[in-house]
Amino acid sequence: MRWRTKTVRSIIDAAGAISFGDGPDIPVRFDLRETEDALNEGKNLDLGLGNLRYGPEFRQVVLGLVRSGAHLTLRGDGVEVAIVLFGANKFTVIKRG
Repeated sequence: MRWRTKTVRSIIDAAGAISFGDGPDIPVRFDLRETEDALNEGKNLDLGLGNLRYGPEFRQVVLGLVRSGAHLTLRGDGVEVAIVLFGANKFTVIKRG
């Protein structure tokens, strides 16, 4: 068995915004790495992970979003993806746009 990981997209320090429901957009800087993982040449898993940076004035809002597990939209640098925060500065992509 052979496991292969291929980087599909890598973005470093891009400007963007996260949005949620009727709330205001939160301006962010983000890093994003999207991969395709395959076992024995079959496509098995698409994965996207990233880091966020934002102003201190948004910290409490972001922590509330982490606790809620809400699906958010991240837009910027030609990307629009649905994400879930799993830490104050970490996210996973749940759907590519």
